[in-house]
Amino acid sequence: MVGSDRGNKGRSGGDVPGGLVGGDISELILKPPVQETLDSFNGISDWGLAEEWGSPPSPPPAPGCIVPPLSNQPPVNRPVSPPVGVGPGLPPPPPPAPPPAPVARLILQVGSQGQSAEQVIEGTVLIGRNDPVRNIHPAIAFQTDMLVSRRHAQITLKDGKFFLSDLGSSNGTVYNKTPLQASVEVPLRTNDLVELGEFSHIRVTQAP
Repeated sequence: MVGSDRGNKGRSGGDVPGGLVGGDISELILKPPVQETLDSFNGISDWGLAEEWGSPPSPPPAPGCIVPPLSNQPPVNRPVSPPVGVGPGLPPPPPPAPPPAPVARLILQVGSQGQSAEQVIEGTVLIGRNDPVRNIHPAIAFQTDMLVSRRHAQITLKDGKFFLSDLGSSNGTVYNKTPLQASVEVPLRTNDLVELGEFSHIRVTQAP
């Protein structure tokens, strides 16, 4: 009974079992065997386990690094474009683009009934009078001169040079005071004068 009383006193804050007096009961709480086993297991580092098992673990990925998932699919063989260069087995490089061809321009001073205006020509143009019914719309039109035919003359660009020809007009075309024969081409040069109709004319102010 004495031993029983001493044990009960220990639980209520008096004497503790085993004859220890004034001790903290928390110091007498022992860890269960399972907890001791886990603590001993956690005490072994990953590298210690790896050395024991024979292969080191992979280091963790760096912060912000996305590790792609492993795939069991075989790698895809993508076609590779052959290099471009000079050498055996290599295709030749593409030739450089040619420079743009210069644009030939003919600058004319077109006048009729005392009025004149400058006109720039870059290709083949028709000289005459407008006729919407016949769908004739000359680039150089003398609408008020009724002696100018609807399809009177033509300026043509050939090899960077401009040429004038009469298209068989009713009243003819005069080139530098000389009447032109139909369909005969003459070159246009700076200061050339072309007269047609009753009071219409064309002065070449700049030719290529």
